[in-house]
Amino acid sequence: MRMIQRLGMLSSVKGFPKDPKEASGRNLLCGKNILIDMSIHAAYVKAIRSAQHFIYIVNQYFLGSSFNWDSNKDLGANNLIPIEMALKIANKIRAREKFAAYIVIPMWPEGAPTSNPIQRILYWQHKTMQMMYQTIHKALMEVGLDGQYEPQDFII
Repeated sequence: MRMIQRLGMLSSVKGFPKDPKEASGRNLLCGKNILIDMSIHAAYVKAIRSAQHFIYIVNQYFLGSSFNWDSNKDLGANNLIPIEMALKIANKIRAREKFAAYIVIPMWPEGAPTSNPIQRILYWQHKTMQMMYQTIHKALMEVGLDGQYEPQDFII
């Protein structure tokens, strides 16, 4: 997500929406003195929702959907990509269709592995994956496949 500082002169940019509702329609999220371009996020969500057999994603960090974690729900990591992936897999399980998500992230994000910022990132990544595994496990239990498959069979 690209961040754009909202300055007084920004509203004078040709074609830039002055109305927050219009900005929202153009995938711009408005906050106090800041705009966030959500078009890349929206494209990811659309691609996940339309995926047929698998999802492949490579990123330095993989965290989000904190509103669905078992704790730290108010962290503000609100991107929908992790929950969309988990729900996609859960829906495919319920439909008894094959599906997998391939998520490639580095073992250690850039920086000193023992530093506080890196440890926080790793913790949030753990919370994200835990939430995804719980969502998938629930779907496996609903259709009686929890003894045959593990959530890790679907997120590789």
